[in-house]
Amino acid sequence: MWYIDPQLTVTAPTTTNVGATESIEASFRMLWPPSFDEIPANEFDAWMHLRLQGAESGTLSIREMTHPRLVPGEWATFSGSAEYTYGNAGTVTYTPSCFSPHSSLVFCPVGNQSVPIADTTQVS
Repeated sequence: MWYIDPQLTVTAPTTTNVGATESIEASFRMLWPPSFDEIPANEFDAWMHLRLQGAESGTLSIREMTHPRLVPGEWATFSGSAEYTYGNAGTVTYTPSCFSPHSSLVFCPVGNQSVPIADTTQVS
């Protein structure tokens, strides 16, 4: 077993209007395990899911995340963005959910542990 100590972030607009389409940015930073191979930059199809709660509900998928060269034993940041169109007024909360640096590696919160709220948007 190995410990990746992921650091998940989400950046969303502070305010917006119903009907607006905005870019939501997300990233995860993890320690690339020492036992893994070195991987060239952007070789993997990394992704992250965000759970939307409050005025909006569901899941937003951030696909085609970019990443640097992955070096065993070094930290790497995977980042990307997705467009989202707001349909309801109120506060939208974005909580990072599952993420994957590669299709054979998927990480999700364990045992219903909550991930801290990453960001919110007030929609009017």
